[in-house]
Amino acid sequence: MRNLETPDLFGFVRLIKKLGLKDDIKNMGLKASEKTNPEEFGADLIFLVLEKTTTEEGEALIYEFFSPIFEMSVEEIKHMDPVNFLESIMKVSDLEKWSAFFKSAAKWMKSE
Repeated sequence: MRNLETPDLFGFVRLIKKLGLKDDIKNMGLKASEKTNPEEFGADLIFLVLEKTTTEEGEALIYEFFSPIFEMSVEEIKHMDPVNFLESIMKVSDLEKWSAFFKSAAKWMKSE
């Protein structure tokens, strides 16, 4: 497993676009305050994305996104224990940084 890199941000944005989550994430960021717990925000974000990936196509997008990050094949990710999968997501994510990023991004999107 490797750390997140800048290309992963663009991959995540493409994933968000394909799943139609832009407005949901924008609203999450706007509702969050400086007092919002980063772990809570991150967990909410992860479950929002997972909730929107209930179709086979959405599920495949998740596997494809995490494959290079986890340094595993799509098939290996597909057959991971669900708890290990979620723990792996949490391990590669610095929730405090992601929380700050989405709060800032939501403020930028507010002007759209």
